Amino acid sequence: MKPLLRLVAAALLSTASLLTAAQELDLNAMLGAGRQIARAVDQDQTATLWDAASPTARKLVSREQFIANVQAARRPLGAVLARNWAGMSQQRIDGTLQIPSGTYLSIEFDTAFAGNPKQRELVSLRLDEDKVWRFTGYSVR
Repeated sequence: MKPLLRLVAAALLSTASLLTAAQELDLNAMLGAGRQIARAVDQDQTATLWDAASPTARKLVSREQFIANVQAARRPLGAVLARNWAGMSQQRIDGTLQIPSGTYLSIEFDTAFAGNPKQRELVSLRLDEDKVWRFTGYSVR
């Protein structure tokens, strides 16, 4: 099995991590992880995503609330018709905002849904203290 597929399978099937710090500069691996997370949302696997999320993210929102938030945002949009990578950025947050301090990666997609052809999806990852990148969030704008 390809390394990225092993990583994604582990993230979706257990509380295993998405990517190690050694892979932090592999933009293709990060983009692949972002796509797999978005596909998991497409397949209504939000509970599994939350289970594999960064402990930092799980402290901020309950499992039930995360699932409800994602479902409320996505269900009205319908099926995904197309998803294209729009951008990726890494940020260092100092903790003065409502976001806990740490290094975060945002992966953005321009996505066409059956119910709304122009949306922006955002998948967020955090480099946790153990130097492993883990899922921290998903939103649609």
